[in-house]
Amino acid sequence: NKNKEGPSNHKPMTRNYYCGALLLVGLLVFYTSENGRDQHSIKNQVNGVADEAHPGFKKYVDPHRQVGSQSEVPHFSVDGQIVHVRGYQSYDAVVGGPITYVRKPRKFQYFEGLFSELHQLSGCSTLLDIGCSAGLLSLIAVRAGFSKVRSLDHDSEYIGMLQDVKHVLNYDAVVDPGVFSFGDPVKGSYDVVVVGALIHWVFTCTADFRSFDGIFAYLSTTARKYILIEWVDSEDPAIKHLG
Repeated sequence: NKNKEGPSNHKPMTRNYYCGALLLVGLLVFYTSENGRDQHSIKNQVNGVADEAHPGFKKYVDPHRQVGSQSEVPHFSVDGQIVHVRGYQSYDAVVGGPITYVRKPRKFQYFEGLFSELHQLSGCSTLLDIGCSAGLLSLIAVRAGFSKVRSLDHDSEYIGMLQDVKHVLNYDAVVDPGVFSFGDPVKGSYDVVVVGALIHWVFTCTADFRSFDGIFAYLSTTARKYILIEWVDSEDPAIKHLG
């Protein structure tokens, strides 16, 4: 397959060869084969990792909130046609219009271009957002043209807020939020699986996934075309403190 020129300013991706990886501006992109992997062997890898899990591990929760791993309390308000969302992710979304990024605009503008390219050039239409937080990546995917987005997080307060936000934005038919812990079975498969700022928590605090091989094997059971993992540097505070 040949690379295709895309509308965005980052390098276009080759596609559909399993176990390839590209590091794009802090994002690790795995592209899976058109025909998928041997699902039996993948499940055996995941089960093998789980069998070796140390029983003393448990998922990390913020000591003050006691819900989810983030310290920021999620909240939102509606001002006419504008939804103001605040928390770990902060943004303003206009009903039927654009999204303004309150924090880390360059990062989320990059995702705008990437999701548009995946939709327009690679034919991706479904996306699984694992560790969705306030749902910003999910909403960016909808605006890029994705027709089905599943948004998962173990923080019930963020998921509850996202349920309200997607209703105000008229995305009830497209965005499907749910409470979820990494390692839970996921129904169905998706063209794109996105794992944002989550891997450091999974790797350091989840008993079943103390190796990247186990993480990748688990995600591969759900991804049809691409797995996008936000890169975590070895100097990341969570890795240094918890790893």
